[in-house]
Formats: sequence, C-alpha cells, structure tokens
Amino acid sequence: MASHLQNELKKIQTPEVRELVWALASPALLFSNPQRGRYQFLTQDWYQDQFELHEDWFSQLDQDPGPLLTYLQSEGKQLLGKRFEKLIAFWLEYSPHFDLLVQGQQLFEGKVTKGEVDFMFREKATGENFHLEVACKFYLSKNNSGQWKDFIGPNGKDTLALKMEKIHEQLNLLKTSTGQEFLKDKGLPASTPILMLKGVLFYHYTDILKAKPPKWHSPNYQTGWWMKASEWGALNSKHNQWIVLEKQQWLTMVHEDLDQSKVMNGDELGEVIQRHFKKPNNRSIAVAQIIDTGYCLDEISRGFIVKNTWPN
Repeated sequence: MASHLQNELKKIQTPEVRELVWALASPALLFSNPQRGRYQFLTQDWYQDQFELHEDWFSQLDQDPGPLLTYLQSEGKQLLGKRFEKLIAFWLEYSPHFDLLVQGQQLFEGKVTKGEVDFMFREKATGENFHLEVACKFYLSKNNSGQWKDFIGPNGKDTLALKMEKIHEQLNLLKTSTGQEFLKDKGLPASTPILMLKGVLFYHYTDILKAKPPKWHSPNYQTGWWMKASEWGALNSKHNQWIVLEKQQWLTMVHEDLDQSKVMNGDELGEVIQRHFKKPNNRSIAVAQIIDTGYCLDEISRGFIVKNTWPN
C-alpha cells in the first residue's frame, strides 16, 4: 500500500470512513484494455483529484459518521463487492460535487435480464454525464505468469480475465437497443462509460521479489502474498503478531485499537489454520501482520492462506 495513502488512512478514526477513503483513493488494478477499448479507465490522477476535492468532506464524516453508518447497514450477510458498491453509492449520492442519476438499475428485454447499470451521475462542475461500473477484486497469481487468466480468486472461482470480459459487457450495455430504449424512456442523457477497478493482487510468498504484474497494470497497484496451509511454517515466527481479517477489513488497512484477544503469535495462528482447513470446503483465510505502535495496531503486510489443493 502506497505510503501516502497509508498516512491519509491513519488520520481517520472511524473504520467505515477509512473504508470509504480507501475505496476512492486506493490505486486501480489496471489502467487500460486496448483490446476492449471503448470505455475509459479512471486514472490515478482522477482519484487523487477527487480525494483532494473531498478531503474536508471526509473529515466531517469522520467527526459525524452517522449518515454513513446508517447507509451501510444491511440485513444478513453482505457480499464484499456489494459493500464496495454501497460505499461508492454513498459517495456519489452525498457528495456535494455530483448528481446521482441511476443506481443499480437492471435492464430487461421482456422477462429476460440483459444486465445492470451500476451508476449514472453528473459532475456538477463540468455538467458531464457518466456511466460508471465499479468492481473491487482480490486475485492470487497462480504461477507468476502475469496473464489475466492466472489471477484467480481466493476461492478458486473467478479470474481477472473473466471479470474483464464481464466488465466489457456491462460498459457497453447502454449502447445496446435495450440500453438506448431505457435512456429514452427515462429521459436520461448519453453518458461516457468509465470504469473504477480496485482491489489487491497477491503473489506466492516465494515470488514477491520477482512478481510479474498483469498486462496494462496500474502503477503502484496494491499487492500482498499468499501461501498454502502446509507452507505456514515458512512465515511463522514467535516475534510476529497476526490477526485474521474479517471481510469488511479487506477494504482498508488495519489501524485501530483492536481487541487484544484477536491478536495471535505465529504458533497460535498456525493452530487456527490447521483447525480451519480440517473442515471440508473451507474458504481461504485473509490475515494481516501487525505491530503495536504503543497507541494502536498497525498493519505491515497482508496475505491469504489457501487450502493445499487451491485453486481446485
């Protein structure tokens, strides 16, 4: 994680506001897709400009996070991607700099769902209209090839290649006859299609120093490490401290007063790993290495522990 972003996140006391800032200000995974180039990737300069534009607003939210906390409330289990979308929805709806026109709109042809538009919004300063698709993904590099198909989800189901094909379809949805009819019926303007693709790419711990990035990767994209459960001994040290990350913590960095009972040394985490993967079909474990600064716990690295048969 870039040190500038780390420093900005450390200024924020409310974890949910920290998530919101991470969602907006963190580096993108990719900056281009020339083979499917009929849409724009939002650039790091754009994210930085938006962060600076909203810096005072973030500070106000940190002092009074009530509106954000209420907005993020949901019943039952919430998928990580949906939480990320909800953070971006809050930003577009409550920011003084945008008009949110459409959110999570499914388009139908008869009874058949043709796709869903994540967002349409207008930038007040310029009057420009945008169709925004958002995604936040966490992929593990299978064999350090750098190929999109070899960046695979922690549970072995999704790949960067498949996601980019899906994104291409979503960003062209409003150009289809169904999309054009939707715009006409709702009196909505033609909009520039743009993509916000955030997340983290993880490399096997033995490949960290020789990691091959994906084609058209963004500068300073965020990285971590991964290993199989049987390899845990390679990182185990009695001097290291660890926590198991809850899904919500994937969307930011650890910088807070945590329940000390959740902090483990390497042997304790090793026991957790053993118990976890003895159960059938157990999901991968996200962990963070932390240090105690004297007033809070700070993250210094993060990774995934996967089952020994991953990605099968």
